[in-house]
Amino acid sequence: MDLIMPKKLSFQDFVAQDKTPMLAVSRTYESITEVVERVNQWIESEGVEVSQVETLLLSGVPASSGETSTNEAVFNVGTIFGQHQVVRVWYTSRNSV
Repeated sequence: MDLIMPKKLSFQDFVAQDKTPMLAVSRTYESITEVVERVNQWIESEGVEVSQVETLLLSGVPASSGETSTNEAVFNVGTIFGQHQVVRVWYTSRNSV
């Protein structure tokens, strides 16, 4: 028998994936619309209860791509200051034991 535990607050970060062709000179990333589409797919597949969605603009953080649950997930928004943007989804879920 599964025991239902209290809700746990968590977050998931989504970053623009690098779409640059192999030998391209400049980098190309997903648009914010494409990132939001991935966020919606993740919410549906995970069945989480979303508390809030926010975008973060971070500077001086190394760029990566995809999705992750750490604050190091960022993508370059093309400025000379090295700023990076993250779509963060705050959600609650119930863990069963």
